[in-house]
Amino acid sequence: MGCSVTQTPSSTTVRGPPVGHLKAIEEVDMEVMTDAFLTATALAAVANGKTRILGIANQRVKECNRIRAMMDQLAKFGVETIELDDGLEIIGKPYKELKRGVSVHCYDDHRVAMAFSVLSTVIEETIIEEKRCVEKTWPNWWDDLENKV
Repeated sequence: MGCSVTQTPSSTTVRGPPVGHLKAIEEVDMEVMTDAFLTATALAAVANGKTRILGIANQRVKECNRIRAMMDQLAKFGVETIELDDGLEIIGKPYKELKRGVSVHCYDDHRVAMAFSVLSTVIEETIIEEKRCVEKTWPNWWDDLENKV
């Protein structure tokens, strides 16, 4: 996607390109890290090009149907997606073209909330509903996100 990654024995640091310059990933099999597909999907929404994420069929039977949740909520921003048997395609758009003021329904799913919170760092006036659902896995998520952005 145009990011640089630095790993040490105790941390991983990812630095993205300038805002508006993310590159789509033509195809990625996320079977070994299915829970991460939600954040990858949110990033793909503002990447230049089409991203195809595969190997995530099991995400239909988590706290919610996460594939459908991401598709439905991204549609509110004006992002096109295509459902696949074991994943989805996201047709990225320039972030300035995404709709502002969107209210994101999180299905009381912490990973949906976290993924859309990342997108909200570049899409102003995004409202994350059911935001307390992140307490399940990361009680300080909102404070930590604010301190990093």
